[in-house]
Amino acid sequence: MCVVSYPDMGVAGQNASASKLYWYLDSGVDLLPQITLFSVHLWWYKLLILLWSIWVSFAVLDWLKKLLMSLNKEDWWPKFKTKKKNIRNDEKAKVKAPEIKE
Repeated sequence: MCVVSYPDMGVAGQNASASKLYWYLDSGVDLLPQITLFSVHLWWYKLLILLWSIWVSFAVLDWLKKLLMSLNKEDWWPKFKTKKKNIRNDEKAKVKAPEIKE
């Protein structure tokens, strides 16, 4: 086999050979439904995506605000109760401890 010979390409069917190739033709022209195409300019799509992204950004900020507001309620996040100061404890704190001299 050399460069100028015709190699066997394995083409078979529909009376095709290595030098003649018959393409498949669709035979369902009358059976297929008509296609309706709705096309708009690319700028309309970009405008739609811009408006959607602005809406999403404000919606996320609103959702975060609602989440943080709900975390402040006692239902979601328990608040630590502050202990009431006892007057006796304050009086004891005012009394000085004896100083140790070295």
